[in-house]
Amino acid sequence: MKSVAAQQNVTLTCPRKSGHKENLFWIRIISGHQPEFLGGTYGFDYEGVHQTPHFTTKQEPGTFILNIHQSQISDTGLYYCIQTETLQMSFVRRVFLMVKGPQSSISGIIQAPPSAAVHPGESVSLQCSVLSDSEKKACVLYCAVAACGEVMFGNGAKLDIKYRNTRTLSNTEIALCIVCVALAISVTVSVYLIWTRKKQDGSGGETRFLYNYVLTPSAAVN
Repeated sequence: MKSVAAQQNVTLTCPRKSGHKENLFWIRIISGHQPEFLGGTYGFDYEGVHQTPHFTTKQEPGTFILNIHQSQISDTGLYYCIQTETLQMSFVRRVFLMVKGPQSSISGIIQAPPSAAVHPGESVSLQCSVLSDSEKKACVLYCAVAACGEVMFGNGAKLDIKYRNTRTLSNTEIALCIVCVALAISVTVSVYLIWTRKKQDGSGGETRFLYNYVLTPSAAVN
């Protein structure tokens, strides 16, 4: 088994022995589809390349390789390297390729059972909750009903999932905050100026008191 992420390039190898009677082929089998031929080569050294926009098969020393360009989830399946000689066929290499897509943002689904029993012909409402880790994503949810070997899908409902972010402040709220800050600064400056003025006035009164105390005896003498 080989597991890769989607959009990655994949290289599968198949051992090759030089010979004039053997031929090598790469095929794949995907569930629900017919076997698909991807490319082939001769047993002897051959420089020919079988190439499509998605697949490339070619020889390299001692091996026959299959390159998958930008793998997709639909490439998941069984890949076989087959060797044929006259009327004989053998499987030289088998690889199950698993192509993984991006991790689903849905972390769980909670389905609530019907509140009461129903009778044939009656309508019933079923509810389920989808838990998502996605911050912002638009997706379509389908209701699927499986019964008697059949699967039926509903019309689908588009769901916009938005991340619950902190509410942005409006222009009015921003202006109000600025006014409050300016008012607080103004009050602080005013209190400081009043305190400084009182301190200066107190120092001046003491000086005048000392001045009068010192000069009064002199004046008495005169």
